[in-house]
Amino acid sequence: MPPVPEGHSATASNGWEESRRHSTRGRYTDKYIQVGWCLGFVGLLLTFWQAATYVFAINPYILPSPLAIGHTLIVSMGFLTRHMLVTLAETLLGFALASVVGVLLAMVLAHFRRLREASYPVLIFVQTTPKVALAPVLLVWFGYGWLPKLAMTFLAAFFPILINTMAGLTNIDEELIYLTRILGASSTQIYRKVRLRNALPFMFAGFKVGMTLAIIGALVAEFVSADRGLGYIIVTAQGQFRTDLAFAAIFLLAVIGLGLFYLLEAAEKFLLPWVPRDT
Repeated sequence: MPPVPEGHSATASNGWEESRRHSTRGRYTDKYIQVGWCLGFVGLLLTFWQAATYVFAINPYILPSPLAIGHTLIVSMGFLTRHMLVTLAETLLGFALASVVGVLLAMVLAHFRRLREASYPVLIFVQTTPKVALAPVLLVWFGYGWLPKLAMTFLAAFFPILINTMAGLTNIDEELIYLTRILGASSTQIYRKVRLRNALPFMFAGFKVGMTLAIIGALVAEFVSADRGLGYIIVTAQGQFRTDLAFAAIFLLAVIGLGLFYLLEAAEKFLLPWVPRDT
Protein backbone atom coordinates (compact mmCIF):
# COMPACT_ATOMS: atom_id res chain seq x y z
CA MET A 1 0.00 0.00 0.00
CA PRO A 2 1.55 3.31 -1.00
CA PRO A 3 2.35 5.75 1.78
CA VAL A 4 0.07 8.72 2.34
CA PRO A 5 1.68 11.92 1.10
CA GLU A 6 2.84 14.20 3.84
CA GLY A 7 0.99 17.16 2.38
CA HIS A 8 -2.26 15.19 2.27
CA SER A 9 -1.95 14.32 5.97
CA ALA A 10 -1.33 17.94 6.90
CA THR A 11 -4.27 19.07 4.76
CA ALA A 12 -6.60 16.58 6.45
CA SER A 13 -5.42 17.68 9.87
CA ASN A 14 -5.90 21.34 9.00
CA GLY A 15 -9.38 20.59 7.64
CA TRP A 16 -10.34 18.79 10.83
CA GLU A 17 -9.12 21.69 12.95
CA GLU A 18 -11.00 24.17 10.80
CA SER A 19 -14.17 22.07 11.04
CA ARG A 20 -13.84 21.87 14.80
CA ARG A 21 -13.38 25.65 15.06
CA HIS A 22 -16.45 26.25 12.90
CA SER A 23 -18.47 23.82 15.04
CA THR A 24 -17.40 25.51 18.28
CA ARG A 25 -18.05 28.96 16.83
CA GLY A 26 -21.49 27.80 15.69
CA ARG A 27 -22.37 26.52 19.16
CA TYR A 28 -21.34 29.81 20.76
CA THR A 29 -23.32 31.74 18.13
CA ASP A 30 -26.43 29.65 18.83
CA LYS A 31 -25.99 30.26 22.54
CA TYR A 32 -25.72 34.02 22.04
CA ILE A 33 -28.83 33.98 19.85
CA GLN A 34 -30.72 32.02 22.49
CA VAL A 35 -29.69 34.47 25.21
CA GLY A 36 -30.64 37.38 22.96
CA TRP A 37 -34.11 35.96 22.33
CA CYS A 38 -34.59 35.35 26.05
CA LEU A 39 -33.54 38.89 27.00
CA GLY A 40 -35.71 40.33 24.24
CA PHE A 41 -38.75 38.40 25.44
CA VAL A 42 -38.20 39.48 29.04
CA GLY A 43 -37.76 43.10 27.94
CA LEU A 44 -40.97 42.95 25.90
CA LEU A 45 -42.87 41.44 28.82
CA LEU A 46 -41.64 44.15 31.21
CA THR A 47 -42.53 46.85 28.69
CA PHE A 48 -46.11 45.59 28.40
CA TRP A 49 -46.31 45.29 32.19
CA GLN A 50 -45.10 48.88 32.68
CA ALA A 51 -47.46 50.19 30.00
CA ALA A 52 -50.43 48.31 31.44
CA THR A 53 -49.92 49.72 34.94
CA TYR A 54 -49.76 53.26 33.44
CA VAL A 55 -52.58 53.01 30.89
CA PHE A 56 -55.07 51.25 33.16
CA ALA A 57 -53.95 53.13 36.30
CA ILE A 58 -53.60 49.90 38.27
CA ASN A 59 -53.35 50.41 42.01
CA PRO A 60 -49.74 49.71 43.12
CA TYR A 61 -51.15 47.57 45.94
CA ILE A 62 -52.67 45.26 43.32
CA LEU A 63 -49.83 45.25 40.80
CA PRO A 64 -46.80 47.54 41.12
CA SER A 65 -44.95 48.56 37.98
CA PRO A 66 -41.55 47.06 37.12
CA LEU A 67 -39.93 50.46 37.72
CA ALA A 68 -41.44 50.64 41.21
CA ILE A 69 -40.24 47.11 41.97
CA GLY A 70 -36.77 47.94 40.65
CA HIS A 71 -36.62 51.08 42.77
CA THR A 72 -37.62 49.11 45.88
CA LEU A 73 -35.05 46.45 45.03
CA ILE A 74 -32.27 49.02 44.74
CA VAL A 75 -33.23 50.98 47.84
CA SER A 76 -33.71 47.87 50.02
CA MET A 77 -30.91 45.77 48.52
CA GLY A 78 -28.85 45.53 51.71
CA PHE A 79 -31.89 44.62 53.79
CA LEU A 80 -33.13 42.06 51.25
CA THR A 81 -29.67 40.55 50.74
CA ARG A 82 -29.42 39.59 54.41
CA HIS A 83 -32.74 37.75 54.22
CA MET A 84 -31.81 36.23 50.87
CA LEU A 85 -28.67 34.70 52.39
CA VAL A 86 -30.81 33.09 55.11
CA THR A 87 -33.11 31.50 52.53
CA LEU A 88 -30.11 30.45 50.45
CA ALA A 89 -28.47 28.77 53.45
CA GLU A 90 -31.68 26.89 54.33
CA THR A 91 -32.05 25.76 50.73
CA LEU A 92 -28.46 24.54 50.37
CA LEU A 93 -28.40 22.72 53.72
CA GLY A 94 -31.72 20.99 53.12
CA PHE A 95 -30.74 20.11 49.56
CA ALA A 96 -27.37 18.70 50.68
CA LEU A 97 -29.07 16.55 53.30
CA ALA A 98 -31.68 15.34 50.80
CA SER A 99 -28.93 14.54 48.25
CA VAL A 100 -26.87 12.44 50.68
CA VAL A 101 -29.83 10.55 52.14
CA GLY A 102 -31.57 10.18 48.77
CA VAL A 103 -28.53 8.77 46.96
CA LEU A 104 -27.60 6.39 49.79
CA LEU A 105 -31.16 5.12 50.19
CA ALA A 106 -31.48 4.71 46.42
CA MET A 107 -28.36 2.52 46.43
CA VAL A 108 -29.88 0.31 49.13
CA LEU A 109 -33.30 0.07 47.48
CA ALA A 110 -31.80 -0.59 44.05
CA HIS A 111 -29.86 -3.53 45.50
CA PHE A 112 -32.75 -5.10 47.46
CA ARG A 113 -35.75 -5.52 45.19
CA ARG A 114 -38.15 -6.77 47.88
CA LEU A 115 -37.35 -3.83 50.12
CA ARG A 116 -37.84 -1.48 47.19
CA GLU A 117 -41.27 -2.92 46.39
CA ALA A 118 -42.34 -2.79 50.06
CA SER A 119 -41.20 0.78 50.69
CA TYR A 120 -42.40 2.31 47.43
CA PRO A 121 -46.01 2.96 48.53
CA VAL A 122 -44.79 4.62 51.73
CA LEU A 123 -42.46 6.91 49.80
CA ILE A 124 -45.23 7.87 47.37
CA PHE A 125 -47.57 8.58 50.30
CA VAL A 126 -45.02 10.91 51.87
CA GLN A 127 -44.40 12.66 48.54
CA THR A 128 -48.09 13.18 47.73
CA THR A 129 -48.82 14.62 51.17
CA PRO A 130 -49.04 18.43 50.77
CA LYS A 131 -45.95 19.99 52.30
CA VAL A 132 -48.00 22.98 53.46
CA ALA A 133 -50.01 20.60 55.65
CA LEU A 134 -46.80 19.17 57.15
CA ALA A 135 -45.32 22.55 58.05
CA PRO A 136 -47.39 23.07 61.27
CA VAL A 137 -46.65 19.49 62.35
CA LEU A 138 -42.92 20.01 61.87
CA LEU A 139 -43.21 23.19 63.90
CA VAL A 140 -44.77 21.22 66.78
CA TRP A 141 -42.11 18.50 66.55
CA PHE A 142 -39.01 20.66 66.20
CA GLY A 143 -40.09 24.06 67.52
CA TYR A 144 -38.90 27.36 66.12
CA GLY A 145 -35.45 27.65 64.58
CA TRP A 146 -33.56 25.95 61.77
CA LEU A 147 -34.74 22.37 62.26
CA PRO A 148 -38.32 22.70 60.90
CA LYS A 149 -37.02 24.66 57.90
CA LEU A 150 -34.36 22.06 57.14
CA ALA A 151 -36.91 19.28 57.54
CA MET A 152 -39.32 20.97 55.14
CA THR A 153 -36.57 21.65 52.60
CA PHE A 154 -35.35 18.06 52.93
CA LEU A 155 -38.83 16.61 52.34
CA ALA A 156 -39.37 18.81 49.30
CA ALA A 157 -36.10 17.84 47.58
CA PHE A 158 -35.73 14.24 48.73
CA PHE A 159 -38.16 12.32 46.51
CA PRO A 160 -36.98 13.33 43.00
CA ILE A 161 -33.36 12.69 43.97
CA LEU A 162 -34.25 9.24 45.31
CA ILE A 163 -36.39 8.21 42.35
CA ASN A 164 -34.00 9.43 39.66
CA THR A 165 -30.97 7.84 41.30
CA MET A 166 -32.82 4.56 41.75
CA ALA A 167 -33.91 4.64 38.10
CA GLY A 168 -30.32 5.16 36.99
CA LEU A 169 -29.08 2.25 39.09
CA THR A 170 -31.77 -0.18 37.94
CA ASN A 171 -32.48 0.93 34.35
CA ILE A 172 -29.47 -0.69 32.75
CA ASP A 173 -28.90 -3.32 30.07
CA GLU A 174 -28.28 -6.64 31.82
CA GLU A 175 -26.29 -7.91 28.82
CA LEU A 176 -23.73 -5.23 29.59
CA ILE A 177 -23.48 -6.57 33.15
CA TYR A 178 -22.98 -10.12 31.84
CA LEU A 179 -20.34 -8.92 29.39
CA THR A 180 -18.31 -7.17 32.10
CA ARG A 181 -18.49 -10.31 34.25
CA ILE A 182 -17.24 -12.43 31.37
CA LEU A 183 -14.34 -10.01 30.95
CA GLY A 184 -13.39 -10.64 34.58
CA ALA A 185 -14.70 -7.50 36.32
CA SER A 186 -15.41 -7.82 40.02
CA SER A 187 -18.74 -6.89 41.61
CA THR A 188 -17.23 -3.65 42.92
CA GLN A 189 -15.87 -2.73 39.48
CA ILE A 190 -19.23 -3.49 37.85
CA TYR A 191 -21.04 -1.30 40.35
CA ARG A 192 -18.57 1.56 40.07
CA LYS A 193 -17.83 1.44 36.33
CA VAL A 194 -21.23 0.41 34.98
CA ARG A 195 -24.13 0.97 37.38
CA LEU A 196 -22.91 4.13 39.09
CA ARG A 197 -21.63 5.63 35.84
CA ASN A 198 -25.01 4.94 34.23
CA ALA A 199 -26.81 6.52 37.21
CA LEU A 200 -24.85 9.80 37.27
CA PRO A 201 -26.91 11.59 34.56
CA PHE A 202 -30.09 10.46 36.34
CA MET A 203 -28.70 11.78 39.63
CA PHE A 204 -28.07 15.21 38.17
CA ALA A 205 -31.57 15.27 36.70
CA GLY A 206 -32.87 14.57 40.20
CA PHE A 207 -30.54 17.19 41.68
CA LYS A 208 -31.86 19.89 39.35
CA VAL A 209 -35.49 19.08 40.12
CA GLY A 210 -34.74 18.72 43.82
CA MET A 211 -32.96 22.07 43.97
CA THR A 212 -35.97 23.95 42.63
CA LEU A 213 -38.27 22.12 45.04
CA ALA A 214 -35.88 22.82 47.93
CA ILE A 215 -36.38 26.55 47.40
CA ILE A 216 -40.16 26.04 47.56
CA GLY A 217 -39.77 23.99 50.73
CA ALA A 218 -37.68 26.68 52.41
CA LEU A 219 -40.21 29.32 51.36
CA VAL A 220 -43.16 27.35 52.77
CA ALA A 221 -41.31 26.86 56.06
CA GLU A 222 -40.63 30.58 56.27
CA PHE A 223 -44.29 31.32 55.62
CA VAL A 224 -45.27 29.28 58.67
CA SER A 225 -42.58 30.06 61.23
CA ALA A 226 -39.72 32.47 60.64
CA ASP A 227 -38.42 35.87 61.59
CA ARG A 228 -35.87 35.94 58.77
CA GLY A 229 -35.72 34.96 55.11
CA LEU A 230 -37.44 35.99 51.91
CA GLY A 231 -40.59 34.07 52.82
CA TYR A 232 -40.85 36.08 55.99
CA ILE A 233 -40.37 39.29 53.97
CA ILE A 234 -43.19 38.32 51.58
CA VAL A 235 -45.62 37.61 54.44
CA THR A 236 -44.64 40.82 56.27
CA ALA A 237 -44.89 42.91 53.10
CA GLN A 238 -48.34 41.53 52.42
CA GLY A 239 -49.50 42.58 55.87
CA GLN A 240 -48.08 46.07 55.33
CA PHE A 241 -49.62 46.41 51.82
CA ARG A 242 -46.06 46.62 50.38
CA THR A 243 -46.66 44.62 47.22
CA ASP A 244 -43.57 46.17 45.64
CA LEU A 245 -41.41 44.74 48.44
CA ALA A 246 -43.06 41.34 48.05
CA PHE A 247 -42.32 41.36 44.30
CA ALA A 248 -38.72 42.35 45.00
CA ALA A 249 -38.36 39.35 47.33
CA ILE A 250 -39.96 37.10 44.70
CA PHE A 251 -37.47 38.39 42.13
CA LEU A 252 -34.56 37.45 44.42
CA LEU A 253 -36.07 34.00 44.92
CA ALA A 254 -36.12 33.58 41.14
CA VAL A 255 -32.48 34.71 40.98
CA ILE A 256 -31.54 32.08 43.58
CA GLY A 257 -33.41 29.37 41.68
CA LEU A 258 -31.90 30.23 38.31
CA GLY A 259 -28.41 30.59 39.72
CA LEU A 260 -28.44 27.24 41.54
CA PHE A 261 -30.04 25.44 38.59
CA TYR A 262 -27.45 26.63 36.08
CA LEU A 263 -24.67 25.98 38.57
CA LEU A 264 -25.77 22.34 38.74
CA GLU A 265 -26.01 22.23 34.95
CA ALA A 266 -22.45 23.57 34.62
CA ALA A 267 -21.23 21.02 37.16
CA GLU A 268 -22.92 18.25 35.19
CA LYS A 269 -21.23 19.32 31.95
CA PHE A 270 -17.86 19.48 33.71
CA LEU A 271 -18.13 16.19 35.61
CA LEU A 272 -19.95 14.17 32.95
CA PRO A 273 -18.31 15.12 29.64
CA TRP A 274 -19.27 11.80 28.04
CA VAL A 275 -23.02 12.46 28.25
CA PRO A 276 -24.38 13.54 24.82
CA ARG A 277 -26.09 16.94 24.77
CA ASP A 278 -27.80 19.12 22.22
CA THR A 279 -25.45 22.05 22.93
